[in-house]
Amino acid sequence: MSPIVRNLHYLVVIFLLTTVFEVYFFCGRGEYVSAATIAMGKLLFSYLWVLPLGLNWKWLKKIYTAALLFVVISFSIVQGFCVTKLGALFNDNFVAMIKGSNLTEAMEFFENYGIHETVLLSIVAIIALVAIFFGVRKIQDKVPKWMRMIILLAIVASAVLVCRTHSTWSNYTIIGKCLMLAEKTENYDYKDYYSDLNLATIHNDAPKNIVLIIGESLSRQHCQLFGYEQNNQPCLSKLKDDSLLYTFDKVRSVDVVTTLNFKGFMSTYDPARHDKEEWYKHTTFIEVMQKCGYATHWISNHSKKGFHDNIIGRYADLCDTLHYNDWYSSSYNYVKYDESLLAPIEDFKNKATKERNFYVCHLMGSHYSFSSRYPEQYSQYTPQDYAHIPENQRERTAEYDNSVLYNDHVVSSIIEMFADEDAVVVYFSDHGLDLYYSSDNYCGHSTTAKGNEYAVQIPFMIYTSEQYKQRCPEIIAKMRKNEHAEYCTADLIYLLMDIVGVDFADAPQVKNHTLLKMQSLQSEITKSVNN
Repeated sequence: MSPIVRNLHYLVVIFLLTTVFEVYFFCGRGEYVSAATIAMGKLLFSYLWVLPLGLNWKWLKKIYTAALLFVVISFSIVQGFCVTKLGALFNDNFVAMIKGSNLTEAMEFFENYGIHETVLLSIVAIIALVAIFFGVRKIQDKVPKWMRMIILLAIVASAVLVCRTHSTWSNYTIIGKCLMLAEKTENYDYKDYYSDLNLATIHNDAPKNIVLIIGESLSRQHCQLFGYEQNNQPCLSKLKDDSLLYTFDKVRSVDVVTTLNFKGFMSTYDPARHDKEEWYKHTTFIEVMQKCGYATHWISNHSKKGFHDNIIGRYADLCDTLHYNDWYSSSYNYVKYDESLLAPIEDFKNKATKERNFYVCHLMGSHYSFSSRYPEQYSQYTPQDYAHIPENQRERTAEYDNSVLYNDHVVSSIIEMFADEDAVVVYFSDHGLDLYYSSDNYCGHSTTAKGNEYAVQIPFMIYTSEQYKQRCPEIIAKMRKNEHAEYCTADLIYLLMDIVGVDFADAPQVKNHTLLKMQSLQSEITKSVNN
């Protein structure tokens, strides 16, 4: 009996498991040629997976079969979740989201997108596949020769197709996808790449306090400060009215995933330039601040360790002092609101032993689940306030706007701590979200090119205390002048260096396009967002 006939039941089931969701995805987009191409490629590799089942060693065959079915079924469930709930194929962005999450955030993510429903549907699908498996097994000995020839010709045709498009082999195999899941997180010690920085002074107006507030998942389209219809940033709006807050309305994030953004804005590494040197070898702004005599502090409402010892925690380790609300994310029901950071910030401020201090405050911001990001008293918006949008979008939109309202309270409270100091406070969000832009039924991390266009549009603002404003009128004038300039957070380190008043002595004016030093308004916006 030929290998095709002998293991036809396995071939059919593995082919369906590895193919059905991808074909469904491309057909749903009207890309029928892509769907057919993927199906042809999957047929070849399904056959290659099945070939080892012809082994004579029964115990080895059983182990291989069990492992193969486990991997294929598991991946099919993940792919089904991505396609049906996220509207995209499983990709490296999805892996990056998980690798950059702690247990709490990951569980919120899956619950928010109906993981229970996905598991239930998967069980039903598996039962159906079991029925197909035994049904094909029962009739496979009776498959006529002409049908065997058709199957063989289809496999040969798929082999020719894959050979002609060898650059896309990874699209057809499950190995590449599994390697993305198993890829080791980059656990580099960034201090190993510290260098003896040679900085040149360009002015002596450095503030005694610099506060960098990093938000989460806040889209500029939902900010009152940038023209949104809801009054969800009243405190920050008052600061702007008092000419203490400068808002920049054409700022884009490096990417649509948190960890990829941190790689971009924490150092001189710029994904858009395709730097030859690895990202972790680049000079970080923590290193620059320490070189300039600042004590550095990291205060976070995220966990230092989660599923993975992620890169954000490694950057935090560079600071002189650290505070995490939760170091190990021991309980996924564990949630603290962002205002819980106010006390440790105040404590660091009161105990500061240096005249100059640099604070990094990493908020939970508007990370989903949105309703978990704010206390009950900030539930100002309800679905009834959104009669002008589709009904299925109202509840989540209300929750999101409430999270923005609460974020306004937290950010303005941090600013208030430094109102009587010589201080500059910079706030921006790591990235935005796809808030029903790519689809009327999807809200979350962007997974499509259309969603990316909106998800990289973030709020960016700089607060200057009255003391600093009076002392540095020229810098204030530059901020005011460039509020409508195009900018990318990949250049954040150069903005901070401009505020401090230093430049790289061995590469002066390496970046002239910052919000304080802009010789040209021509955009240098990164194109690294995945399409």
